[in-house]
Amino acid sequence: MSNTLNRGDTVYNQHGQEAILVASSCGEHLVRPIFEDDDGSHEGDVETWRTVFRTPPAPKLDAETAAAEKRLHDLNVQVSAIRDQINEFNKSEKDRLARIKQHGALELLDRYLAGEITHYVAVKEYGFGVEIIPVSDTLESYPSNNGYGLLTLHPFMGWNKQIKWSIYYNKKWESRYTNDRTERVFPCCGEEDAKAKAVAIILAEIAAQMAKDDKDRRNTSELIKFAKAHGVEVPQELIDSVAAARVAMVEREIAEKSKQIEALKQQLAATA
Repeated sequence: MSNTLNRGDTVYNQHGQEAILVASSCGEHLVRPIFEDDDGSHEGDVETWRTVFRTPPAPKLDAETAAAEKRLHDLNVQVSAIRDQINEFNKSEKDRLARIKQHGALELLDRYLAGEITHYVAVKEYGFGVEIIPVSDTLESYPSNNGYGLLTLHPFMGWNKQIKWSIYYNKKWESRYTNDRTERVFPCCGEEDAKAKAVAIILAEIAAQMAKDDKDRRNTSELIKFAKAHGVEVPQELIDSVAAARVAMVEREIAEKSKQIEALKQQLAATA
């Protein structure tokens, strides 16, 4: 800064802004800033600057620019590092999902943890019974016609290293409860999915029973009952075989009772 500045001189502030000096007084300077546009240079309104320079303070501006550029570079490095971390995480997540999808049971476990599994289809180990059980009901007492009580679902690995699902439940036996388990459990995503799975299980069991001779068929009465409950059509041949078996059983009981009655009559006659 110089004391020989005169009105009309070109001056600059600490930021390098160009202006025309109007007047100086008491350590302050009245200036008209110079602005550039497509039409050329223009003088702005009068402003008060505390400090003016004859030439732009280039060294200071260069230092500030260099510092700003360094800060920008450092920020870009940080952004790049964070992006690399995100990309690595996404890659690891994709690899994990790919491994899970290679194993159907693990995929179900992943969906279970994600809250997508809403129902189970449980098939009784003995006899035949199919039941659709909401996930929420496995956390509290769940009474049903199939004898299920307190349910707990967990995956486990069998002898063949295949992950299965099982339900533990308290089953009433006479006057006490015993722990039991069914390994035929099918997790499902939604009630409609569970209904479709139950129907598929029943249809498969019907096909298996139809492939057998009448004498080798088992639990057909229960099968027909659950088929009707789930809206599955049962072949008339299977219905007739169940009816015939029931008639044959009743006839055997009648014959046995007739023998007992005849024996009792003979005993009564002998004592007369």
